Amino acid sequence: MVVFKRIFRFLSTVIYALTLIYILIYAPRLFGYRENIILNDDVESLYSKYTIVFYHKAYKNNIDVNDLVTYQINDEILCGKVQSVSNDEYRISGNNVKYDNILGKNSNIIVHFGKFIIFVRENSILAIIIALSCVMIDIILSIKCCDKKKKKVLNYE
Repeated sequence: MVVFKRIFRFLSTVIYALTLIYILIYAPRLFGYRENIILNDDVESLYSKYTIVFYHKAYKNNIDVNDLVTYQINDEILCGKVQSVSNDEYRISGNNVKYDNILGKNSNIIVHFGKFIIFVRENSILAIIIALSCVMIDIILSIKCCDKKKKKVLNYE
């Protein structure tokens, strides 16, 4: 039974940590940042696969040559470096992009955590069930441990 408790304590600690990481990744949304997960390695070696790139809205006069930006072409969201600026059109990683298609200027990255976010997005119900199960078991084990400690204290008095 002791091994069983330790395993579930460990699993619940991992679940708590992963939940905290998930919340921390989405917390920047409160401050106007959005995230983009790099799904392939051909982004001119700017970011490795499964990197989370945070970006925020940028005005025309704040986007300069060599800035890293997130932009949209058709339905595809891409990241790239601004190569040149000409009026309302930007040359980004070999693509001509209008300002309206620039989603924002990149600010921060988190390397390799994109895989975790993708898993949670694609399996959200499974992730919630696993997390709640571990938390419930942790609570039950905590209550049982507290009851045993109270009984020991009462028996010694």
